[in-house]
Amino acid sequence: MEQQLSHKVCFSSQDGSVAGSNVKPCQPVPKTPSMEDLVHELRQPLGVIESLAYYLQLISPDEKMSAHLQHIQAMVLQANRILEQASPLRQAASASN
Repeated sequence: MEQQLSHKVCFSSQDGSVAGSNVKPCQPVPKTPSMEDLVHELRQPLGVIESLAYYLQLISPDEKMSAHLQHIQAMVLQANRILEQASPLRQAASASN
């Protein structure tokens, strides 16, 4: 049976000849992110959200706004706890104990 390539092939030579060094992928094959990468990528915006909520709470005299900002901070804390439990590094450390 004939197998199909999972990615496109581009030619670097003008005549379109296929040689080992002339064949290259048109687009890089996307890397599947690991759980550690995902946890890291989610923690960065959560840190920004937490910092901004804290700062806004310091400068806002409005009690209703302050309550909303405290709720945001609590949700960020909960999200960080979930990410900590999902972290492969934490799972590996608890498995070795």
